[in-house]
Amino acid sequence: MDNSREKFPIFLPSGLLFLGFALVLALNWPGQMSYDSVVQLADARSGQYDSWHPPVMAWLLGLGDHLMPGPGLFLLFVAGLLLGAW
Repeated sequence: MDNSREKFPIFLPSGLLFLGFALVLALNWPGQMSYDSVVQLADARSGQYDSWHPPVMAWLLGLGDHLMPGPGLFLLFVAGLLLGAW
C-alpha cells in the first residue's frame, strides 16, 4: 500500500513559513515608517504619550528602540506575530 503521507516531507510547511518570514524581513528591513509611526516613536522616546495614537504601539516601538535604535525590532516582532498566526 502506498501512503502519500510518507512522501510529504514533514519540514516543508515550517520551512516555507520561515522562508516567508525571512523574505518579509529582507524586503522591509529596517522597517517602514509612516508619519504616524514617526510621531509614535517620538512619543516613546520622550516618554509623553497622548491619546491620539495607541499608547501600546508607541510603548512597543520605544521598547524596541531602546534596545536597538530604529523600528527594526518592532518589525521583527510584527513579522513574528504574522509567522505565529500561520
